[in-house]
Order: sequence, then C-alpha cells, then structure tokens
Amino acid sequence: MLNGVSVKAILFGLLFLWAGAAAGGIQPEPRVSLVESASVHGEVVTLADLLPNDADALLRRQATDVVVALAPQPGSVRVLTRGALSLSPRLTPELLARIAIPERITLTCAARAISRKEIAAAIRRALEKDRFADSSALVASDVVAAVPVFVTSDDPGLEVLRTWLGRTPGSTSFELWTSSEPKVRPFDVVVRNFPALAAWLRSRGLRREQSGSPALLAVSRERFGKGLVGPYGSDPRLRRASRWRERPSLVVPGKTVSLVLASRNMRVHTSAMPLQRGSLDQWIRVRNLSTGQILNAQVVGPGTLEAVF
Repeated sequence: MLNGVSVKAILFGLLFLWAGAAAGGIQPEPRVSLVESASVHGEVVTLADLLPNDADALLRRQATDVVVALAPQPGSVRVLTRGALSLSPRLTPELLARIAIPERITLTCAARAISRKEIAAAIRRALEKDRFADSSALVASDVVAAVPVFVTSDDPGLEVLRTWLGRTPGSTSFELWTSSEPKVRPFDVVVRNFPALAAWLRSRGLRREQSGSPALLAVSRERFGKGLVGPYGSDPRLRRASRWRERPSLVVPGKTVSLVLASRNMRVHTSAMPLQRGSLDQWIRVRNLSTGQILNAQVVGPGTLEAVF
C-alpha cells in the first residue's frame, strides 16, 4: 500500500513530465549533415544526391524530387555554398529544419574522356558513308584534340557535323558532337599526316577554313537530307548542335582573364591568358601567367575560368 510520500512523489513526477511536454520539452530529431562532396548523374542535382548513405528512408523519399541545382558539365566541378543552397525555393522550412548544410559542397559529374580511338571510328564511319576508299587507313594516332571532351555514357553517339581543310598541308579538321548527350558542346579535332584525305576532299570542292563557315561533308547531306539551312542543315539534331555556336564568347585569346584553381580545401585566384575562344561551360586551353603552365580550364563567366588541381 502506498504511503502519502510515495503518492506525492508519483504525482510530482507525472506533473513534471506533463509540464515538460507542454512546454515543448520533447527533444527534436537530430539534423542530418549533408555531404561535403558528391558525384552526380543526370542534368540536375536533388537534395537526395547530397544526403549521406545512412539518412533515413522517409527523408530520402522527401528529398528525391527536390531539385537544388543544375549538375556540372561532365568531367567538371561545381561548388554550392551554404547561402545559395539555403535560398533554394524547393527547400521548405520543414526540410531545412532537418538538415545541416556545410559551408561548401563540391559537385562533380561522373564522366570519362572520349578517346582518340572513338573519334577516329566516328570519322571513319562518316568517310565510309561518303565513299572515301581509304577510310580504313585512318587510325587513332592521326587524331589531335586540343582539349579533352567528357561524356557520361559508354556510347555518346559521336557524329561528324562538318569538315574543312587545315592550315597545315595534309591536315583536315572535323567538328563532331555527341548526339546522345546534347549537353556536351560540339568540338573540333585535326587529322594530321593524311594527305590522301585532304586531296580527296579538295577534289570534291572543299576549301580551306573561311570565317568559321567551312563546307559540309557530303555525308551530312546524305544523312540529314538535302534541305540544308545554313551550315547545320534542317535536321533538329543539327539545329540543337548549332545553338552552341550562337552562344557569345566570354573569353578570347589575347585578353587576360581571371583563373580560379579549385581543390577540395582551397581556391587560388590568379591570372591566365586564353589560347582559344570560349563560351559558358566550354573547356579551353589557357596559360597560367604565374607559372607559364598550359592547362585546361572551364569558362564559368565573363572573363573567368575555373580549373581543378
């Protein structure tokens, strides 16, 4: 049988618990810390991409459809700051209350560089369709690419867009694009030491490069139809590729730019000289004016490039 003291103790304890609950004394769930670096796939970054592996299933389901940023170009890096991420309109107050955002989140897009072997194969296919008898003689070592081109798939659907005679005797330039990954900018390569190809193209009326409007390969007319409109034709795939050329150049050779060298733990600002024109998100070659080193950097804004070290 309970005595008076025991009853008072029990009542006091129950009253204490009730008062704590009424005053909001129940502890909230601990916040989930987002990762400081993530490798993403696709064209957008969702909150789920930034959650740690041990995040609970309910939060992950809620975060799956919350787009917080555009994904970086294949093979490139993008940095999200805490301030920018906190202002994302898709992040509700309820979600913000459940996550802890680090000062910086480094995003990379899992990618691989297109090999010279793949480029040579795409050019051979185009030449075969155009009935060039010696197309099989073209090998990977004949191909020179100024900068690496990154893709995310095993088969990016390489297509030849146009070709023109190079400035070096016996050389020919080709513009290609990744038809399966239209986010990747069309790029140029040079086939060197293949005079038979240059002579064959010249015999078909192809001229040297003129004001950025070289002639099309006949294979382009054969593959995409004869109703050509401008250098890219009327095919919608070629029109998508042509939009890249309509982008303004944000950096030009001969004009000093700002170069940001980024690593996981620091960012170093220096000056560089572009060796090529470049529009937004394009990778170009630049010379670091502090060291003289030539490296590949991505155009991230007017007069601004970024590279990873």
